[in-house]
Amino acid sequence: YGKIKKKQLNQLKELGYTTVFWSHITYDFDKSLSTEKRMKKTNEAIFPGAILVFHDSEKAFAQIKMELPKLMEEWARMGYTFAAIPTS
Repeated sequence: YGKIKKKQLNQLKELGYTTVFWSHITYDFDKSLSTEKRMKKTNEAIFPGAILVFHDSEKAFAQIKMELPKLMEEWARMGYTFAAIPTS
């Protein structure tokens, strides 16, 4: 849920890990939101360097399968590019 204590964060840092948080949760798991509302909220949250949470779960799969390609096409038209977060 994005909660971490300062002590935990420091321990991870001491072990050589980099902690990355997200700037927006897409609510892909929330079936009470319409596709239009979910996509609108996600588009309003996009900015250069944004990190979006999409869940890898059965609960979110149908929404991701339908919405993510549309969002990525729109963002590409806006000039955004996509990259994995470096691991080292």
